Amino acid sequence: MKKTLVTILVMALVLGFAFTANAIHDLLPDGLKVIEPGADAEKLWNYITKPKSYSSSWNLLPGTDQFYSGNQPHGSLLITYVNDAALASIKSMQKMGYGSCIVNEEYTADRQLAGITVMYKVKDYNPEGGDWFWAKYSPPDGYVLASGKVETCITCHDAQKDNNYLFSKK
Repeated sequence: MKKTLVTILVMALVLGFAFTANAIHDLLPDGLKVIEPGADAEKLWNYITKPKSYSSSWNLLPGTDQFYSGNQPHGSLLITYVNDAALASIKSMQKMGYGSCIVNEEYTADRQLAGITVMYKVKDYNPEGGDWFWAKYSPPDGYVLASGKVETCITCHDAQKDNNYLFSKK
């Protein structure tokens, strides 16, 4: 009886440590490998802003410059960043791979940051919508304005279904 109780306590401790280690931070000690956030707007915000912001560590969407002309609902001017997974898909001319992330900074005509919209490709999340998870944040704090299977995003981007829901040359 004592042996069984000790075994159960040890297993509970091990499982507790495993869950805690996973929840403490999104970084692993082996070369700072980032754990992907899945379909969770708060984790996605942390993924794109910590430990470094996407704007200082990601590439601009190929074929764009800073402050290119945008359309509503995204704002008059845009700056679009892509993570390494998205950039690799674009460069190889392949379908956007899972883990691809695209961040649109949306500006007013006088270059005031008005919003941040993110497309994040999550395996088996929403096959009818290209498996894209959508999130709209209020700058600078990342307050979630909308996230998930956002109907307005899907409806608009559905026109680009053959281009993997992207309004770009990719």
